[in-house]
Order: sequence, then C-alpha cells, then structure tokens
Amino acid sequence: MGGADDGGGLMIGTRNGNILSNSGRFKKLRLIVAVALAALFAARMAADASPQANPLCYSSRDNLLEWPEEPLRLLAAAIFRGVYSVVESVNEFTGAQLREFKLEARAWFSIVKPDGCRPAISYPNTGWCAIYCVAAPTASSTRADSGVLRLYESRFGTMFHDPTLSVMRMPYKPNHCSWRPVPGQLAVFPASLTHEIALLRSAGELVLVVTPDLQGAGAVDVAGGHHDAAKNAKLVLASRHIRMGSKTRRPIVCHSTE
Repeated sequence: MGGADDGGGLMIGTRNGNILSNSGRFKKLRLIVAVALAALFAARMAADASPQANPLCYSSRDNLLEWPEEPLRLLAAAIFRGVYSVVESVNEFTGAQLREFKLEARAWFSIVKPDGCRPAISYPNTGWCAIYCVAAPTASSTRADSGVLRLYESRFGTMFHDPTLSVMRMPYKPNHCSWRPVPGQLAVFPASLTHEIALLRSAGELVLVVTPDLQGAGAVDVAGGHHDAAKNAKLVLASRHIRMGSKTRRPIVCHSTE
C-alpha cells in the first residue's frame, strides 16, 4: 500500500486522503459537492423500485459514471486523479508512462443504514478498487470497527507462529487492514483483495461511491484539460473495476476541478 497527498487519493493508511484540496475555495467546493451528491443519491434511491438483496444496504446500478450531473462529474475527475496518484506512488512506471494507459471503470453508490453492512467481496479480472466517502455518521461509542472498510489479510502462512512473528511491524505484520470512511476521502487498493464494510453500529447512514472496475487500457490525461468527463464515462469510470491495459491512439482528458 502507498499514499498520495491532497491532489490524489488515499491508499489505506496514508497521510492525506482529501481528493478535493483543503485550501479555502476547494474546501467549500468539496462541501457543496458532498451536499449535492447526498441529495442526488437520496432522490435516486427513493425513486428506485427495484428489489434489493439487503434492505439495510442500498446499491444503485453500476452506471453512476454515466450520469450527467455536474457534482458527479467533478467527483469522477477527482477520483481519477486520486487513483493515478496512488497507483503511481506504488508502481515502477513513471507518471508519463502511467498516463499512456486509458482508465476504464464502472461505479455505483451505496447507502449503508444502521445495522447494515457490505459483505466481503473481491473483484476478479480487474486491477484496482476505489471507495469514496460522501457522508458518514459519528463514530460508534461501543464498536470501534463500526462501518470501517476492512481489507482481509491475503498472505499465506503456516500453523507455526514464533513469538517474534506476532509483533512484526508493517509491511510484515500479519493482520487485516482497516480504514474508517471519512467524508471527502478516497481509499484505493488492488481489487483482488477481499474487503468488506463492517456492520454499521451508528445512528446515521454511510454513503459511499464504489469504483471497483478500474483498469487501464489506454491513455488518460488527468493533469489538465476541461473536457466533459460525462462524454467519456463508459471509457474511464464506473465504480466497480479499474483496469489499466493497452495503449490508445489519443488521450482522454477529464474535467479538472482546479
């Protein structure tokens, strides 16, 4: 795992996960975007009559990145920058090389209600997963792991456990990794890792944008430009899988929030 600063995303345990800057104008922008997204998601959920497998955790269709609303376009561009920033920080590719790959993704939003959760899952045939927190309730006073994103330990071990193995520091420490969703922060991790949103034991709803279809297949310039990301939504984002693969002939430019 690795990190990124305020222009990028959060890889579990990094120093700064705000994907919209904390500086005055962008702090206000982040608040406006969060309020608008929460209202938009609540309205879409209320209008959706389709059956849900879990009544305590609503999940939309995975076409979120195709929606035209401006707050979502701003968020999509910011998530893209966050993913590239995190991937670059843990990768041997240079920034220029990495941006020769096009970002492809699918996305949805989830609203976890009190006593709800998102069961453990992983995403095959894709590279990265990004989870952005739109809104979160106050922390539970009785359950420290209430509503956390938990990444399960994936390394194989043996039955033998020497005392010195039980107190190793990261990255060798054998343990699950947890991140408490904070509004305005983004978690980015390999999509192959089994993960869950733990049982929410707080009075309030946890609102997340899940982007697990992140994969690279072409070129995306997330550093600049003012193109409408909605036109490229099917090619660049859809909160479920993120892949990075073959090169394309020309870059796709996402709308910049700066």
